[in-house]
Amino acid sequence: MYIKFDKKLIVDIKQLKYESKKSQVNNSIEDLKTNIKKLPSLLKYFQEINIDSLKINDNEFTIFFNERHLYLDNKHINLSTKVEVHSQTIKLNLYSLYLKDLKILLNGKFKVNMYKEVANFVGDYAYKDLSGEFNIQADEKIIDFYVNTNEVKDIKFVRDFVRLPAEAEKWMYDNVTGKMKLNYFYGKLNTSNFYPVLESFKGNATIEDAKIRFHKNAKVVDTKKLTVDYKDDKLLFSMQEPSYDTTKIYGSSVVINNLTSEAKGEVVVDIKTKSALNRDILDILKAYNITLPLIQTKGTTDSSFTLVVPYLIKKGMKTTGKFLAKDAVFKLQNFEFEAKNADVELKGANVIIKNSYVKHKEMFEGVLNLNINTNTSTAKGDVNLSKVLIQSSSDKIIDTKDIKSDILVDFKNNTVLQFPTLKTNLEIKKDNILISLADLSLIYEHSSLLKKLDIKKGNISLDLIDENNITFKAFLDELNFPIEKDLKPIKKLEIAGLIKNENLYINGTNYHIILESIKNKSIKLFFKDIDLNIDTKKVDTTSIKQDLILILENSKIKVDKDSYLASKANINLDSNKVEFKGKFSNLELPLFSNNKKVESLDIVGTYTYKNKNLAINTTDKKIALIIKDNSDVSLNLKDYDLLFDTTKQNDISNLKRVVLKAKNSNIIINNKYTLLSKEYTFEYSKNLQKFLSLYKDSQITYSKKNEDIVLRANNLNDKLINSLANKELITGGKVVLVASGKDNLLKGKLFLSENNIKGLSILTNLITLINTSPALINPLLAIPSIASMATNKGFVVNGYKVNDGYVDFEYNFDTKYLDMTKIVTVGNGIDFDGKAAIDFDTNLIDAKINLIFFKGYTSVVNSIPVLNYVLLGDNKRVETEVEITGTLDEPKIKSNVAQDSINAPVNVIKRIITSPIKLFE
Repeated sequence: MYIKFDKKLIVDIKQLKYESKKSQVNNSIEDLKTNIKKLPSLLKYFQEINIDSLKINDNEFTIFFNERHLYLDNKHINLSTKVEVHSQTIKLNLYSLYLKDLKILLNGKFKVNMYKEVANFVGDYAYKDLSGEFNIQADEKIIDFYVNTNEVKDIKFVRDFVRLPAEAEKWMYDNVTGKMKLNYFYGKLNTSNFYPVLESFKGNATIEDAKIRFHKNAKVVDTKKLTVDYKDDKLLFSMQEPSYDTTKIYGSSVVINNLTSEAKGEVVVDIKTKSALNRDILDILKAYNITLPLIQTKGTTDSSFTLVVPYLIKKGMKTTGKFLAKDAVFKLQNFEFEAKNADVELKGANVIIKNSYVKHKEMFEGVLNLNINTNTSTAKGDVNLSKVLIQSSSDKIIDTKDIKSDILVDFKNNTVLQFPTLKTNLEIKKDNILISLADLSLIYEHSSLLKKLDIKKGNISLDLIDENNITFKAFLDELNFPIEKDLKPIKKLEIAGLIKNENLYINGTNYHIILESIKNKSIKLFFKDIDLNIDTKKVDTTSIKQDLILILENSKIKVDKDSYLASKANINLDSNKVEFKGKFSNLELPLFSNNKKVESLDIVGTYTYKNKNLAINTTDKKIALIIKDNSDVSLNLKDYDLLFDTTKQNDISNLKRVVLKAKNSNIIINNKYTLLSKEYTFEYSKNLQKFLSLYKDSQITYSKKNEDIVLRANNLNDKLINSLANKELITGGKVVLVASGKDNLLKGKLFLSENNIKGLSILTNLITLINTSPALINPLLAIPSIASMATNKGFVVNGYKVNDGYVDFEYNFDTKYLDMTKIVTVGNGIDFDGKAAIDFDTNLIDAKINLIFFKGYTSVVNSIPVLNYVLLGDNKRVETEVEITGTLDEPKIKSNVAQDSINAPVNVIKRIITSPIKLFE
């Protein structure tokens, strides 16, 4: 250490260590104050100081000083300055002053008035990547400061020097970004403790291309220029042409009142926009836990709302606002409606919609009042609907006016709208909407569709994912549909369904019913074990707008009075025709197969509405029916027998034309009589009817032109006749019938040839009577009788052999009276010659017939002159007259056989006496 004594001291020390109990400097500011206070003494006593190392406690100094320059370095500061001393004033032209603990570098001019104890500094600073101007003026009480910055990323550096409440710091340091410049910031500090005098603080900053975030859960607001002013402990953010995402919020601002007060501090966010109440605006509100269930998709809204958010959460947020919308379109979740005039007010947690005129497409319109509580996520109010119109392309589902209803809304989880007056609920979820109509009777009077379907009671719930994806469930009560189960009308029906991409699917949950409607395709309706009851008088084919396919399984079809069982059937209906295919049972058809009534058929068919044409074919192609205009009928049959019931009215006079063609088909009459036929045709028109039937070599023809009737039956064999009579009448031979007449009277002749007539009780009684006649025991006739029986193969009690014969007859169709005016037969031992009449209404018979018998005697005796007269008389035959009365089933026969037997010997004696005369004759 070197010490030179002169007028002033010169100190040159390499190293010096000193322990001091008074040294309590803890930071650069204190160190600077201490050193400035020592500077006058330093200048007074020292000419030059050069100390390489001076250790005082834990602080090490390096000092260089001469009368013009000072260099000082310790653990708190590093100072290099030019020194000027003027009387009581010291000026330091700082080359640099580095405050190590604050990491601040200063340069400029520092002036100290030792007499007044006033100091000031004018210069620049550098702190990290920050630089700017820095001015200070201090006295023993107050430090006045001024600072600005160059362009910086943020002003977080302030936090290194001043700590503010968390919410204030969030807004100052985190919520704002951009090209920031602090234009000025000045204020006062207490000299003794550096405490700020807050009311003195003022500042102004500008941020170019700024981004400001109102809330951590909200997006940033973009603004060309953000001006931040601080005064009176109030921080004001003024934005130039701000926008939130795509929404302009011009005129919006943020103010932080009582910035530095934890107890009184509050953030006031004032949002103004003439844009729509769109997702951007809702996002801002939602960030502050204000959830509005509405969103605006069209139109403009003059919006202004203020959010006052205190630092202390317990104080609660205050909100006010006003939304005025005109000609706007809003969506409540997926429910869209128009608002010609909407007045929405925001008061605290309540969003109030006042007398707002709303409209949804052409479905409804009216005035809405609603009070939304965003705290409880509920709302209540009322709606006065001036019009409600819900319709399909053809039907009005609801059409009414002036409906008033309360409305309740709950959007805690999903948005739920309740209309208690209408017993209707809507639940709007994230991906779908649930609609529940608890009482369809409330809208019945206003629904032409419900009236058309006659659905008066029930309920329905719908799940709408979107307009192309809707599921629903419904309970329908007191139905009047043409469907039955177990012979009882179905009055209650539960259904579930789906609407997918304009396609409709419905399933009955309590009955097996399925409906499927595919876009641009036919509607399919499936019934299993469900019966249809169709009243054709109530069917309106013009109302069919889409093709319909009915698929039936084990279903009865009742059409007016007729009933069919569709085991499996498809029925296709469109606006022009009906097509059907399937197996139908319980058919009331006049058809037989294999001697059994046809109960079921596999058929295909078509019916056209316009010309009323019906075409039906069985799948085996054995039946083909064509009906044109309900008046022209054509029927082809193969291998099926046709039933004709004369006891029922078979009126076809309303038909213009009927053509029936059949092969291998018989005609069964009254389920008792059968006309055998291999092929027959029947043609009917107004003035002409024809019938032709062929069976083996038999042929029957019938024609009627106007009132003239012609009937011919050629070569009728025994099988055909017996089948037609339903009893064995004849065997062998042929029968020919020729007849003609008018509409109600037929005259004709029946020819018999080589027939053995059997089974007629009258004929059997007659033959038995003759065979047991006393005349057979007449001794004179015994031998010829035996010969007659031998030559004629004997009498057959259950049959009568006709070699030849004919019957002339008349038949009255009106009275059912058969008059056989002439009956002549030549048979086996007996010939008939007489007449008979039968009333088929009463089954009574009246007949007188001469029986010519013992033809063997006649042939022998008739060849002997005189003897033939003696034995046979003038007619040269043996005969007797028979009268037949009673009924066909129980005939009564009166004959002269007994009297003829007694009188026979007398008559012979008489003819013996007169025989000489005959001999000469």
